[in-house]
Amino acid sequence: MESGEFVRRHNSWVCSDGPLFFKIPRESERVSDDLISPTAIEAAAYEFDQMRRLHVLDGAVNDPVAVIESCLILPRLQGEDLATLVKTAKSRDREKVLAALDEAVSFIARLHRCEGAQLSGLAEHNYMHDKYNPATESIQSLVLSRKRTLVVRGFEVGNFRS
Repeated sequence: MESGEFVRRHNSWVCSDGPLFFKIPRESERVSDDLISPTAIEAAAYEFDQMRRLHVLDGAVNDPVAVIESCLILPRLQGEDLATLVKTAKSRDREKVLAALDEAVSFIARLHRCEGAQLSGLAEHNYMHDKYNPATESIQSLVLSRKRTLVVRGFEVGNFRS
């Protein structure tokens, strides 16, 4: 981690070294400040806890290695990025794309089958009160007409590898 060059993303700083991937929540323009920021430390601990809980529910979830200050340490993912694969696939790649999509959707479906007690402690998100992406009236009526369900947040499409 000390020798790694962190790359700025919209909401985080990231770098990889050998088999490990490092992620620090980004609040400022300096990695060193964000590494010791109390709110970044809290965010990293929360993400670590959520990922660990999801890994227990389904072993396909990347199991975090550790969290040091605000740095979340994960095993480095290998393979093609699913979003890139889908966007750039040629017709000859059809079977590969379908297999990758099937794996990602199957994973999400397995998480949806989990029972209430298994989901205890996982974050809940209320789409009806999302200040960043407010639901339209039609979406609100649709949400209200259905029973509550599991929504996995914090996963980037890049977390799905073929």
